[in-house]
Amino acid sequence: MLETLARVAHAQQARLAACFCAQAAAAAGAVGPAPPVPQPSLDGMDTVSAMAPAVARWLVFMADPANRADPEAAQALQAPLAQLLAEAGVGLADVARAFHALKAEWRRLLLETEEGETHNRQAALGTLHRLLDLALVAVIDATVPPPLASAGGGDPGSPAAAPAQPPWAAPRLEDERSTQIHVLTEEENRYLRAVLDFGHGPDLRLLGASRFGDWLHQRAPLLVEGRPDADDAGAPPGLRPALPGPFAQGELLRIAQTLDHLDGTVLPRLSEVLARGDSSASQARVIREVVADIAAIRTQVHALFDRLAQTEGFRDPVTGLFSRAVLPSVLKREIELARRRQSTFSVLVLQVDALEGLVQHHGSALAEQVLQHLAGVLGGQVRSTDFVFRYRPDAFLVLLAELNADDAGQVAQKILNKLAEAPRPPGMGDDWAVGLSMGVAPFDGHPDPLHLMQRADDALHHARTHGPGRLHVAG
Repeated sequence: MLETLARVAHAQQARLAACFCAQAAAAAGAVGPAPPVPQPSLDGMDTVSAMAPAVARWLVFMADPANRADPEAAQALQAPLAQLLAEAGVGLADVARAFHALKAEWRRLLLETEEGETHNRQAALGTLHRLLDLALVAVIDATVPPPLASAGGGDPGSPAAAPAQPPWAAPRLEDERSTQIHVLTEEENRYLRAVLDFGHGPDLRLLGASRFGDWLHQRAPLLVEGRPDADDAGAPPGLRPALPGPFAQGELLRIAQTLDHLDGTVLPRLSEVLARGDSSASQARVIREVVADIAAIRTQVHALFDRLAQTEGFRDPVTGLFSRAVLPSVLKREIELARRRQSTFSVLVLQVDALEGLVQHHGSALAEQVLQHLAGVLGGQVRSTDFVFRYRPDAFLVLLAELNADDAGQVAQKILNKLAEAPRPPGMGDDWAVGLSMGVAPFDGHPDPLHLMQRADDALHHARTHGPGRLHVAG
């Protein structure tokens, strides 16, 4: 039954793949005059027919008897097949026509075989129809993106829609959740694509080296800093130095452990079976492990963001900057890094001059615009390695990584110059000036973050005693 399908698929894989690709190529306009501008795929394939080897591998994989009891691995390969077709410009209706042509050709080859009795042949035909129908549905599902959700339920310009995030703001939780889930899906498809495109060389970059890995090491710890029940006792040794304590809230730790299993065990095994050219049954077993690990990470990411949504406090709602709640933990990490590397960093505190008077004369709405304006100026003058916080209602704090007092003073002067050049916030008349007083404190080796914050506050106080718009650097 399915064995008959497998024998035909293995013996006629080139013919079946050519039939599928020819129909897809004709439908996509790839047959005939060449387009003026080539449309290469991720692997440099510029025609539908060039993906015939990948289609052949997909066909053999789908028909393999080892996948009869558990077709999960074969079904998982529909997503990279959909990606290949989309890159070649094949529309959904044309995908359906290509599947129809494949079904007809495979059926004809089955009927021409001399092995097996008539009822076995009929059973194989029934299995063929079910396999390809399920595969077509899976390819279409993988091709059609989910509808975009709008915060207001209407167009983005409606009053209920969420305002656009400035590039310097901390990302919203739901935006960050969606981004990481999307990156995980991309990485999963890339691993599965390596199975189909093995003739072009497998791409098995570790998940820890991907954009998701960067997020896990650098951004995710900032989301969980200072929250209850965090514990780094079981952090994987390779991640513990990169992730400041407390490491996670259980959820982040589980993500790291599953990623460690995927990168350390499963992906090397997949690379081995592909390099050896093992049977599709062996490949299927490893693919199921890849799919299971990424599904587990996806579930763990959702659990992490569900927990964070209950206690969201890392972002200031007015400016979108990081809030003071996470500042001690970030400072603690920087202190540990500086002591270990024997390097330095500086803290810059900036207080808005006369903000209280602005509120009294113009109202809190304009004051919030001023704060947002200042946050934009700050974000434009610092590097991606620096951190900007809403420190107090009328003050900001900037952590300047690896800058000494002199360098930090130059950054402070740049901010003052940019503020003088920047357009005034809408609604603010010429009778009111936006000014900043600043205090700089370089790291002096003391291990307590509160000590450094106090030194920066003392420098700010010293600057303000000499009038608004002044800068003082702590000795």
